[in-house]
Formats: sequence, structure tokens, C-alpha cells
Amino acid sequence: VAYVLAVFSAEQLALPISKRVSKGATMYLSTEEPWDTMKAQILVKISQLLDPKILDFDNYKVTATIPRIIAKPGIPLASDSDYMLLTQRLLGTHNTVEPLANIKVEELNTSSVNLEDKENDVLVLERKSKKAKKDPAQLPRNVAKSTRIIALHDKWKCPKKTAQCIGEICYIGPEFEGHFPMGHEHIDCWASYSLKADPNGLLTMPPNHHLFPRTGISSSSPVLQRRLEAQNHVQTPATPSPQAPMFNFQIRNDFLSLLHGSSNLPPSSAPITTNPTTPNTSTPVILPDDTLDNKLARIFPATRTLGVNMSIKDFCSIYGLDDAIQKKLEQHGFREAKHLQYLTQGNLIDIDFLLGEIAVLQDA
Repeated sequence: VAYVLAVFSAEQLALPISKRVSKGATMYLSTEEPWDTMKAQILVKISQLLDPKILDFDNYKVTATIPRIIAKPGIPLASDSDYMLLTQRLLGTHNTVEPLANIKVEELNTSSVNLEDKENDVLVLERKSKKAKKDPAQLPRNVAKSTRIIALHDKWKCPKKTAQCIGEICYIGPEFEGHFPMGHEHIDCWASYSLKADPNGLLTMPPNHHLFPRTGISSSSPVLQRRLEAQNHVQTPATPSPQAPMFNFQIRNDFLSLLHGSSNLPPSSAPITTNPTTPNTSTPVILPDDTLDNKLARIFPATRTLGVNMSIKDFCSIYGLDDAIQKKLEQHGFREAKHLQYLTQGNLIDIDFLLGEIAVLQDA
């Protein structure tokens, strides 16, 4: 186990909390080592960092925390039973990397402070006259919350009886249809809720909160949701979605001539097949000139067969028309493609269409 020590001298403890600076050290020790060995190793680090005149373990306050397991202010580390509780929590973390614990050492006496230094003596007197700030982690409510967090880890540790479970701490209840994995946010929310709604600390029912949806894991932690989706993706291979059906229509030219009221069209018995997804290139492009007949002529001849009606945006997208053409048509009130059949070349010139843009629109 890796132990990270933060040692505070009495001089540093006299400073405000925001200005305190600790001296750090790291040591590695097996959980099978006895308490006396652990205490001796802590005293060795204290001697190296503070060099006190009298080295006595009773002159120091020692507390321990474990990330996401034992929160601040931590548990005291002063006896064999305290050390046994710490090692049990470390062995129960199930981490893939080596377990880690933080050890905080605070000097209780002022023997190491140089009181002969006049400037330091004045500073100590000034600090004693000021009201010291209390560490938020030592407030009664925060201490009670840390106790509830530890109790939740012990009570709802997942038994791993199902292969579908993806968490280490799981609430098991009928309203969640099996295991409900809980992350750090869930544990913190439940612990805060239980201080007010569960004074006895039974911890049998999670709070009515959006982190605990009664319909399952769909609205829970995003990290847990992605893990579940990845697991389901491996177990159930994705199936390709079916393509949308496509319909083709054949309309004779003589039927279209009845709609336009023209009797001078040349007879034709060959049907024209149109597909709304492919451009029609059978009709040659007619560029406008300055003659009155061309200006009054429609840009889509009567021989053209109308395709499937669609919005101007879809029409421009399918036939590759640029954004400038789409913008001009929409600015002049065109919303559907079927209305373009009534446009003349003169109309397009009046709304500032360029020759190339008219040609592209006719080619569509």
C-alpha cells in the first residue's frame, strides 16, 4: 500500500488554513505489517521532516483518508483498531492499481517553534488574537455525511451475481428491475439526503432524485450509461437498418398537354420516366437573350414532366443548386418546387438571376 504523508508543524498550524504549507513524504508498507511497524515508520518520516527535539507519537494527531472511500476529515490513526479499520477499507477497494491512503500528521505542541526569534514571537501572538477558521471537513454535518458514505459502501457493495452488472456499488430493488450501479455522485446525493430524511441511518431507499430514475439506468450517470451501451453492443451485433422505399412514375406527354392547355405539341407515345433523385438532362438548356419571346417563355418547357413535389431547400440540395439560388428563390416567396414551373426567363432576370444561374436552374 502507498501512504502519502502530509506533515504540519505547530508553527504552520498557527497560520490560517489557506496559508498552511505541509511537508510531504511517501512510504510503502504491506497491509500484513503490525501497527507497531506502521507507527515506527510514521515517526521516522516525522523525524526526517520536522527534526523535533522530542520524538513522541503522542505529540501528534494522525488521521487517514482513502480517495472515494473515506472522505475528509478521515478516521483517526492512533491505535491498533484504527489501523485494522484502515487496512480493511484498503483491501475492499478492488482497484486494479495499488491501493492509496493519505496520512495527515499535525503537531500538537510548540516545542519545535523557535520562540527566541523576536519576529516569529510577535507573529504567534498576533495569530492567537485572531479567531482561527475551522476546517469545513471537521464540521459536525460533514463528519456525519462521511459516516453515511462509508455505511452506503458497506451496505450496497455489489455481490456480482449477474454478468450484466457494471458497477461495484449497486442498489438492488424492484423499482430498478435489478442492479442499479451507483457512482460517486449517487453516493454523495444519497448520503446528503439521508441526514435529513433518514435520521436512523437505515439506508434502505434511495432519494427521489433525477440521479435515481425509477425506470432503470437510462437517465443515470453518463459514464455508467456508456459502459452499459458498450457492453450491450458487444453482446448484440448491430443490424443494418432497412432502406426507405423508392417509387417511380410514368406519365404520358399527351396527358401533360391537357394540364397546360396546349394543342400544338408534337405527338409522342413514348413515356418519360422521371426520378426525383437524379437530374433530368434530356432537354437542352435554353439561355435567355434580349428578345421579348424568350423573356416571356417559361424556363421549363411544357414537354417537361413534373417530378415529385418537394421544398425549395430539398430541390436545391438534390439537384446540386448552390446556396445563392436557394436564397434568391426563398427571398421571393418560393417554398415548394412545383411553383417553379410558372417562372419565365424575364422573371428570373428581374430578381437578379445571373445567366449561369438560369442555365443551372433550367438544367435541373
